[in-house]
Amino acid sequence: MIPTTIVTGFLGTGKTSAILSAFEHRPESERWAVIVNEFGEIGLDGAIFDSGGVSVKEIPGGCICCTAGVALRFGLVEVIRNQQPDRLFIEPTGLASPASILDLLRQPGIRDHLVPRATIGLVNPKHLGDTRYTEHDVWNAQVALCDVLVGGFADETTAREDAAFSTFAAELWPPKIVVARRSGTLDPEWLDLDPYPRTIEAHLPHDSHEHTAGWVFPRLTVFDPEVLMEALQALIRPNPLVPDGLLRVKGIFRTPGRWLLVQGTSDTLRTAPVQWRRDSRVELIAAGESNWDGVLDAIEAAISASASA
Repeated sequence: MIPTTIVTGFLGTGKTSAILSAFEHRPESERWAVIVNEFGEIGLDGAIFDSGGVSVKEIPGGCICCTAGVALRFGLVEVIRNQQPDRLFIEPTGLASPASILDLLRQPGIRDHLVPRATIGLVNPKHLGDTRYTEHDVWNAQVALCDVLVGGFADETTAREDAAFSTFAAELWPPKIVVARRSGTLDPEWLDLDPYPRTIEAHLPHDSHEHTAGWVFPRLTVFDPEVLMEALQALIRPNPLVPDGLLRVKGIFRTPGRWLLVQGTSDTLRTAPVQWRRDSRVELIAAGESNWDGVLDAIEAAISASASA
């Protein structure tokens, strides 16, 4: 089983340089491989081959996440058979969403050989004030799907840009396993992190009188969106299960054909499509004691089916 790391990020965020920095930590006894969909200015192929013990599979033209991932699947099979690496990196083009790549890694024949590790996503903090990035579907998909969020160009950003990145990262949900600031490097410890953890932890101040609960549902669990929204609408205002009502709802649910982000307060619920691929999960915060077992029953009543792998 080959540990496999996807390094994603929009155009010009430094993915190639970051991967090259990881090679500095490669044990001499190991063979590493990279599947890359674009070459940067530093000349990835020559730099990697010069390092020794690393092989490169280039998938030229277009995007490896397109056309049902045919090019990527062929590339993966070739690398597995011919190189038999001890570790694999996948660097998609900056205009690719990693969602379809994660789906491909779970397909029969591929999942028997590769073990996905935490997905690493790079962003340039300078882009946070530019709607050409923050309103771009691919940019948002890359941020949503990464487990480790790295704000690059740490030696080039201003204090205001650093603060904006910290605020942006803190408001993401689900929260990232790691949020870091780096200039063109990856921490080698990130390469062996598991993808997003399977449990939800409370994030409340120690002196808070609020109460929280959260649950994680397997990735194959599918929710009926209409039944789910009716259940959540009934919970956000004072009710027998939550006498004081919910202060906050944050959830990601797999529904037929898409994943749905749900966020709300005691006044309203908002939904939006999201390219999350890990599992369904929800975190609730109430003003007082609540019947959380009953709340879970109400949410599970919206489960409609289990999708096939």
